[in-house]
Amino acid sequence: MDSHYKQLNINMEEIKYRTLIIDDEHPAREFIKELLQAYSNDFQIIGEATNGIEAIQLIKALNPDVIFLDIQMSGKNGFEVLQSLDNIPMVIFCTAFDNYALQAFETNSIDYLVKPINPIRFKNAIKKLKNLNNPKEHNKIKKLIQTYISKQTSNPPTSLPVRIGDRIVFIKIDEIAFFKAKDKYVEIHNLMGKSYILDQSLIILEQKLPEHFIRVQRSYIINTNKIVEIKKYAIGKYILLMDDVYNTKIISGKNYSTTINNLTKI
Repeated sequence: MDSHYKQLNINMEEIKYRTLIIDDEHPAREFIKELLQAYSNDFQIIGEATNGIEAIQLIKALNPDVIFLDIQMSGKNGFEVLQSLDNIPMVIFCTAFDNYALQAFETNSIDYLVKPINPIRFKNAIKKLKNLNNPKEHNKIKKLIQTYISKQTSNPPTSLPVRIGDRIVFIKIDEIAFFKAKDKYVEIHNLMGKSYILDQSLIILEQKLPEHFIRVQRSYIINTNKIVEIKKYAIGKYILLMDDVYNTKIISGKNYSTTINNLTKI
C-alpha cells in the first residue's frame, strides 16, 4: 500500500474523502453532487472533469482519495483513464454496461453504479467504500481492466441499454439497422423505424459492437446484415440501402471506400 493510503487510514473517522466527479454529462455530475450532500461530513468534492483527458490531468494534479468515474466518455474512456495513472485512487464506476463487468467489479471490491443511478444503490456503494480498510492495489485494478477489455472483445453485447424516462429499455443488437451520431450522443435506429438516444460516442460504441457492424462514414455505423443494396454514388462513395421500414439510404464517406468494396467481394 502506498504512503498516500497509509496516511489516509490513520484516522479515517476525522477526515473527508477528497473526491473527484468524472462524467461527460453535466446532469450526471450534478446528480452525484446532489446525492453526496447527504454525506457532506465524509466527502469533500475537490473538482469535476468532463472528459477522459481532463480527468487524467486533474487526478494527477489533485491526488484525490476517491473518484466517481464514468466509463463511456469522449477523449479517453474510464478504463483508459485508469491505465494512464501511476497511482489509482479508490474508484466507484458509473456505467450502463454489462453484467460481466459488474460481476468483476464486485468480486474485486471495486464498486459500480448503473445509470440511471438509484439513490439506495448509491447509499450502499458509499457504505461499502467507507468499510474498505485496504483499498485495492493499482496492479489488481489494472488486471481487472485488462480482463474486462478482453471479455468485451471476445463477447460483444447482444443488446444495448437505453434510458427512457425512469426506465431502462434493452434494444436487441440484431434488430438495429444503423447508428447515427448526433452531437455528443448516438441515435439507434431499429428495423421498425423507431429511434432511441444512447449517451455515448460513436467511437466508443464501435469498439463494443459485433464485427458485422461497420463504420461507413463519420456519422454512421451500419448493420451489414441489413443492407439490401449498394450503389455507386460518386468517386469513392456509395449509397447503402437499408432493410428498415423506411428503406433508409446512407451515403458512405470517401475514407471508407475500401470497407464498402470488401462488402461486395464474394
